[in-house]
Amino acid sequence: MLTGPLKEGEQVTLQGMNIKLGKTSPPKRLADDELEKAMENAGRIVESEDSEIIQQLKEKGIGTPATRTAIIQELMKREYIEIKKNLVYLTIKGRNFMDCIYDHPITSVELTGEFEKKLDHVAEGKLSAKNLLDEFKTFAHQLVSMQTELETKIKSRTNDKPLFVAIESIGNCPNCGKTVVEGLKGYGCVGWREGCKFVIWKSFRNKKISKVQAMKLLQGNEILLEGITKSDGKNTYSLCLKLKNDVLENYFPSKETTHIGQCLLCGHDVIENQKFYGCSKWKEGCKFVIPKEVLDKKLSVTQIRKLLESGKTDVIKGFKGKKEFASAITYDKEQQKIKFLFK
Repeated sequence: MLTGPLKEGEQVTLQGMNIKLGKTSPPKRLADDELEKAMENAGRIVESEDSEIIQQLKEKGIGTPATRTAIIQELMKREYIEIKKNLVYLTIKGRNFMDCIYDHPITSVELTGEFEKKLDHVAEGKLSAKNLLDEFKTFAHQLVSMQTELETKIKSRTNDKPLFVAIESIGNCPNCGKTVVEGLKGYGCVGWREGCKFVIWKSFRNKKISKVQAMKLLQGNEILLEGITKSDGKNTYSLCLKLKNDVLENYFPSKETTHIGQCLLCGHDVIENQKFYGCSKWKEGCKFVIPKEVLDKKLSVTQIRKLLESGKTDVIKGFKGKKEFASAITYDKEQQKIKFLFK
């Protein structure tokens, strides 16, 4: 029987052995309420041989109690993470981002602890503030110098396609030809970091430009914005928008654009006035008219066009009688007035 430690080159006889198979399990997926707790305790999972760094991070986390919820909501809004059945998942966009910056120094939790330690040393007189400031400046320059390396890494992964595929392309930039994607306040070119300034803002004179309308503009088509409120706050008007090269131009619509449809009484053009939609031959005596607002609900040009073409509008919500209700609208030619169509 072996009574001492083995020495290099020593021969022994193996009389038997037992092999135990084991399998590791992946970490449990975090629930949405556990993510905030994990952020709070992030400093406790740091591995470092420097006891001072460990001590600095032991009670520190990501963010503060007041900001952690906002951080999570921002990650969800920007589609880096998603919550499914109360569990947190990394999106494709989030995974691509993590792959790009995983080994970047700025992501190091230990770095935070090291800076905290050095700030303490300055407070204790062990390190001069000037030397630490010079160190911070050097570190900042090193980070900036990594820009080319990051850009190369991104380009190698994208092949001229958007890296963050969770963002849907809505067209090509008329300025530089790159992809245009939807942002929080506008539809902008992904080449903005390279200097491209192209953007279609989501709000034009307080009217929303939808993603579908932005796509039409990028395809070279014009769009009609209806119901723009005048400065008096009461009356409205319409404008046509179209991209000329990379500039968004606006102009008042022509008669052909303002033509809504054919009058249900005499067959002439129906046009939009300040307070109603009416026949262009009203001076000659045609009585066809539909008010722009019915029971506190504004009727859009789109719905009136539908009524003139098919005989009724879609079901419209928000009419306010004794109680709020929804209904389609039709036009009674005999009584020459609109009527509600309840299902």
